Parts: sequence; C-alpha cells; structure tokens
Amino acid sequence: MIVHRIDLNIDDLTLDIDIGLPTIDITAETYDLVGDFFGFLPLFGNGRAEFEVKGFRFRAKLFLEQHENKKSVVINRVENAAFSIPHLRSNLSGVIGGGNIDAVINRLIEEVFIDYVNRFHGAISIVTSTISTTLGNEYLKELDTWKYIEAVRS
Repeated sequence: MIVHRIDLNIDDLTLDIDIGLPTIDITAETYDLVGDFFGFLPLFGNGRAEFEVKGFRFRAKLFLEQHENKKSVVINRVENAAFSIPHLRSNLSGVIGGGNIDAVINRLIEEVFIDYVNRFHGAISIVTSTISTTLGNEYLKELDTWKYIEAVRS
C-alpha cells in the first residue's frame, strides 16, 4: 500500500485519505462461463481466471464519530470519494474452447471494464462508500480507539 496523504483534523473529526495499491492480483483456479457479450457474441467455457489491476488509487474524506459503545471511533459518512483504475489485465483461459479466442475475449473484457468503470465512476463511488462504511464500522467498533482522540483533544 502507498499512502499518498492522510490528514486527520481532530477538531472536525475528519480524515482526508489518499491511498494506492500498486498491484492487485485476483485469481480463480476455475471459472464457469455461460452468457453472451452484448447479445451478439456467445460466451462459454471454463478454466483459470486471472486479473491484474495496476495503479489503483482511492481518495475520500471520512467524517468520524464516537461509537455508541463510547470506546471506538467509527465512520459517520464518506464524502468526495473517488478512485482510479488506470490498468486492468485479464487472463481467462478456456473461453469458447480456448486458443486464440482467449486473447480476443481478454482484450474485450479489459476495454469494456475500464469503460464502464469510467462511465459509472460516481455511482460506483457512492455504493462502495456506503458498503465500506458499514463493513469498516463492524471492525472499527471493536477497537478501543476513542481514548486517543480524547488524549489529543485535551
């Protein structure tokens, strides 16, 4: 992980973050694919699936608050969430029998994925902010962190 910037404002209980993950590797030993590509190209097959994301970067302003348990700092809300995925490499094997068609399908997946991520960036940011706040708070509420905020504010 690369931390480009983290600014904690104790008075406002806000946390501005800008972090990156140089490489994210996702691998599935087997997949089963049945469907079509935009209704014109039937897709089917099974095999190994590998995806590589390079240069993922996430920025947001987190508004923090004290949890009802009085011992934890949790996320109240997330604003100005933004992310970028500059590079995606897809490596599916065994699509429609494999061979040369795998390279074509992988290239289509890469282009379409990046296009959709860019097109629906705002909606994706809102949904992931909501989900990450809910999931993150499940973990954060278990930590005894409010004492650090109190110590700095005193």
